Amino acid sequence: MSAPPMSEPMKWYFHAETTGVHFLFAPIYLDNSWKLLIAYAIIITICWTERLLTYKLDTIVYEPYGNRIGTIILRTVYYSIATAFRLLYMLVAMYFNTGLFLVLVMALTTGQLVIEYKKSLKASRGSLGELATRSIPLHDDPSQGHGKAYQDNADEEEQQLFAVDNDEFAMKQKKHTARI
Repeated sequence: MSAPPMSEPMKWYFHAETTGVHFLFAPIYLDNSWKLLIAYAIIITICWTERLLTYKLDTIVYEPYGNRIGTIILRTVYYSIATAFRLLYMLVAMYFNTGLFLVLVMALTTGQLVIEYKKSLKASRGSLGELATRSIPLHDDPSQGHGKAYQDNADEEEQQLFAVDNDEFAMKQKKHTARI
């Protein structure tokens, strides 16, 4: 089935007309509502896949003693596929069709919403796990001095933050205990 030739040049402003539009590839010609729905589904698939690949790309990290070459190749492949999807949805936006543009924005927004939700779950699990491993009492033990447990946690955090070695940290702890 051959598509009729376009009678008008491309419109360089937002419009709602889909008659005479090839969607990304020549076989997809938007001449009825079903093909327009298929185009919307393709836009959603492109946007959600790009968001998923970008999220996966952010989660792949270089392990200190891992397979660096494999990680480099995997990250590069994900990046190239994500870039291809980004360019495809850029081409969709360049149609200046209001309907296609709105579906594009909504698909990217909902994809990002899902990713932000996943990130928030991961962050909340991480902070809950961190809180569960800390040894902060609910009340001060008078036999240990006022607020000693809180000071110990602050000292441990300082050791981790400033990379103080264990010997120096132990000496500091002895001096602190001697003052109390």
